[in-house]
Amino acid sequence: MPRHETKDKNTGLERYRYASEKLAMAIYRLATGQGKIKGRLLESFIELAILSEQYFPEELRAEYRDIFKTLTKNQPRLVNRIVDGKIVEVSSSKAEATIPYMRIKTAVAVAESIVNLDARLNEWLRLSG
Repeated sequence: MPRHETKDKNTGLERYRYASEKLAMAIYRLATGQGKIKGRLLESFIELAILSEQYFPEELRAEYRDIFKTLTKNQPRLVNRIVDGKIVEVSSSKAEATIPYMRIKTAVAVAESIVNLDARLNEWLRLSG
């Protein structure tokens, strides 16, 4: 189960610990979510979307950037959704316009990258104090 959120996400190691918590939640959603890999990946993106590369040590930022770029490759699209019982046209997010259309092989590779980034960040935190 994921650790509790820290109060101060913006200073020193706390920022990196916060990223570790979000990665843990993303992995939890990937592992326990309902449905196929793409749907679980979209759910896990909720945890990653609130982070930026500044939440990672310098040597891990490129990995986060690559994951985020892969999950948000496509531009938002207009989609029909039911809101208050009516069909309305709304803009999707970049992730919603990307993840459902990626190959299964790519989705699995991104999920593995999330797990690997979490492991590397936890190792960095362990060695840093």
